Amino acid sequence: MFTLNPLNQARQLVKTSDAVGAKLPGPVLAAYERAGRITREAQSLGLGEDAIAFAVTAALDAGRDPRTDADVLRAIAAGTLAGPGISKAVENQVGQDMVDLFQLHADAIVAAWAKPFDKAAAALGRCQERIGDVLLEDTATILRAGGDIASVWSEAKMAAGVIDGLARAWVTLAGLTRFAVIDPHHVALRIATATPQQWALPGVADRNVTAWDLQLAGFPLSLATGDEYRRRVAAVQPPATEESGAPGRRHSVLT
Repeated sequence: MFTLNPLNQARQLVKTSDAVGAKLPGPVLAAYERAGRITREAQSLGLGEDAIAFAVTAALDAGRDPRTDADVLRAIAAGTLAGPGISKAVENQVGQDMVDLFQLHADAIVAAWAKPFDKAAAALGRCQERIGDVLLEDTATILRAGGDIASVWSEAKMAAGVIDGLARAWVTLAGLTRFAVIDPHHVALRIATATPQQWALPGVADRNVTAWDLQLAGFPLSLATGDEYRRRVAAVQPPATEESGAPGRRHSVLT
């Protein structure tokens, strides 16, 4: 039983991948297209509420036995197939088939995303050298630098958008395939590595931390596979002998 529609989740993943120029594995795209096609076809199998009555009337009018008439039997079959229970069961079945393929290729999907991610991360590094340690939302301060700063700011915004978009897609993939546990306290570790000392900085564990925040704080940016994410989480955990509590709300990494 799905709590979210897997086809809608997959559609968002495909849309994000197309937007950043990531080529998903062929079997994944084939499974997504198959699920969509069969679901649409299952929802359009009916002939209308009056189809059976029309067919029976036509059979009787022609002197045929409605109980054995091909048009009547076809209308009855179509009416059965058009029932909401049938179409939903079909959607669930092809949805599960699709999820199985996404699960099998989860690391390959992340690898496909890593190419535009790494390109965007490199762009953020270049842009920071020109912009400095200023929030991208502080447009007035940035534009005072003059020269080509407007184009640099635009490039930084686009690059940050690519990374933050892929971070959201990562969460959707994790929800669809369970390839990693979604933890709001470890948002940054989906897209960056951290030492225990870095993890203790104010704002790092904030669920709203952005790619630019992490860039300014000096975190190496890279998109985690499921195994890598678990290693990153383990690396920032306090020693077993120390008491540890759930981290509270923190401020920006720039404060």
